[in-house]
Amino acid sequence: MRKIKVLSLLVAGTMLLPLAACSGKGKTKPTDKKIVLSNLPTDPKTTEQKETKPYDFKPLKYSLIRNYVKDQDGDNFPFLQTKMLKDSDVYQYPEEHTKVLAKVKKDDKIYLIQNLANGWSFIHHGKDSGYVKTDVTDQEPIKGLKAKNPKTVLEGEMKVKQPCDQVINKDNFKSTGKREPNMVYWKNFKFPFEKVSDFSLYSNDIFYKEPASDMIYKMVGPEFSPYDGKLTYLDGHRHRVAYNMWVNKFGKGDVFEITDKDGNAYKYKVVDAKQEQYSKYNAYIGACFDNGTSVVDALYFGTNYEGVVIQYCNDATTDPVINFFLCLPVLEEKPAATTK
Repeated sequence: MRKIKVLSLLVAGTMLLPLAACSGKGKTKPTDKKIVLSNLPTDPKTTEQKETKPYDFKPLKYSLIRNYVKDQDGDNFPFLQTKMLKDSDVYQYPEEHTKVLAKVKKDDKIYLIQNLANGWSFIHHGKDSGYVKTDVTDQEPIKGLKAKNPKTVLEGEMKVKQPCDQVINKDNFKSTGKREPNMVYWKNFKFPFEKVSDFSLYSNDIFYKEPASDMIYKMVGPEFSPYDGKLTYLDGHRHRVAYNMWVNKFGKGDVFEITDKDGNAYKYKVVDAKQEQYSKYNAYIGACFDNGTSVVDALYFGTNYEGVVIQYCNDATTDPVINFFLCLPVLEEKPAATTK
């Protein structure tokens, strides 16, 4: 199977991530090649729900775990795979008595994303994402990786609560109407985006389709759906996307509309924005929003709440600034109760 050339995001010897269009490199032939996530289970799990309580959020320090190797197909995949040491519930938040999302068993393979300072870890298992106690996960692989590369563990702080318990439905998040499908509408601009099969690497050929200069390109991960409880990652490398967004100061507080494949439009608001230099080792690997969601986690897994991440480069130089924006649904507010 033909390999796809992807630009190096890190220094030599570290892993690569897709930023091909920023470089202006030559075209390659599109492929339907898939990244296999180590044959992890994909069937949703049914769980018995325990009594739940609201999550008492407090800012938390965390260690972001990264694995600088290629996967079994030679592609770039920065997640550390380890195993469970015991059976465990998977929780919505890093606290017992929050909602149980799934169950994992001893020796199940997991992807370890974050270790939190309160003794919890964020993991992925098949299509499930959530929190388990750190001491029920096998932490031994981290020691060997850290000895080889100190950047295996990157420190950060979760300053804002993730909206995992926010209820999104057709009553509080209604379509604003019909428009062209697969579009981002912002001010007087519109940017089409294109769906790629899940976990498929992209080709430069896509960027030369008309209207290539307007394209926001949909990368790997969940397809856009306003009710799937997943982040959708939109990657906007092309010059006009970058120019229009950069010059017109697309940023925190901006509201835009995005349409699904049927043309139903929904409003989202930018709630957080981050910038990283292309040459910086953690432009993708370590970039995180204030609520602890890592950019690359949103890219591959879609994490575990509804939203959109928009990413673009400010120019087409060999060392551009990469911009990341976290966008959440604009929900309808309930009318205030009137008193007589």
